[in-house]
Amino acid sequence: MLKMLKSMMLAFALVCVVLVKPAWPADLTLTIATSKQVYNAGQTLQIKGNLTDNGVPVPDGLVLLQINNPKNGIWVVRTLTTGQTPSGPFPVEILNVTSTDSSGLPKGLFNRGQDAGFKVAIKNNAGSSYQVLVIVNLYYSNGVPFRLFPIYEGTIDAGAVLTASTWPVTIPGDAVAGQATAYASISNGLPNGTGMAYGPEKNGTFNIVSGGGVPTPPTNPLGTFSLTIPLTSISVWLGNYSVYARTHYGVSISSSTNVFRVVLTGDLNHDGKIDMRDIAAVARAFGTRPGDPLWNPAADLDNSGKVDMRDVAIVARAFGIVTIPET
Repeated sequence: MLKMLKSMMLAFALVCVVLVKPAWPADLTLTIATSKQVYNAGQTLQIKGNLTDNGVPVPDGLVLLQINNPKNGIWVVRTLTTGQTPSGPFPVEILNVTSTDSSGLPKGLFNRGQDAGFKVAIKNNAGSSYQVLVIVNLYYSNGVPFRLFPIYEGTIDAGAVLTASTWPVTIPGDAVAGQATAYASISNGLPNGTGMAYGPEKNGTFNIVSGGGVPTPPTNPLGTFSLTIPLTSISVWLGNYSVYARTHYGVSISSSTNVFRVVLTGDLNHDGKIDMRDIAAVARAFGTRPGDPLWNPAADLDNSGKVDMRDVAIVARAFGIVTIPET
């Protein structure tokens, strides 16, 4: 009888081993990269990333992305999806983003140099209060970001809906005309710290003067995300930029960083712009080689060992570009 009981206990233990599988920890991996390590002012920045869980692409992740300029100022904050927007529910979320006049009333048309206001509605779907950070990023119609500001940082009570607003936000005097976009992200902080998105970003549009249109965002394969920014139309900082990305999926957290550099090829006198002084410097050295009296190695922009029409063409193509030089 005792022998039979031991056999039954052994069999039960084996069944438990088969049925109760160990809970292996998730391997959530976030990667991020730029298409180049060095961009010339006027080119287009391309950022791409992947999010996998135990090697399988995550189709509905949220990645909080931050780009800091060479002065370590925050240039871009966006919440990107890895293929498709998750269905929720989200503990807290943004309901809508609206451009307004000084009284907080909806307004969709602004002149260059005019002040604008913005309003964001936030909802807490959870049963407890949440500490949130809501950042608004303004983009021109050509996809270039030109303003970033926190519109709300604080607590939102359980089940509450609140509206955060700001005034004034001045539209630059040299703003790109067309339909601009305001992107709003909600998180518990910034991704260069411990910040992660609470929910998808929302956006609203407004017009600067007239014309233009919103660029169509790329369609990304499941498990991937991307962001494209033309390094033009604004005074781009020259130097090293830092990119931070952070996400949580299920119970796992993952983060990634990258850097890229922006230079201005053809700026022979290093004043941060391409103008007639640079054209004149190339012209003076035109036709020379090392050892010639007028040889200027800085004018040999393609490093061919001579200054010829290719070098003149490089300066001519960049003529008029204005940047903020490194100091």
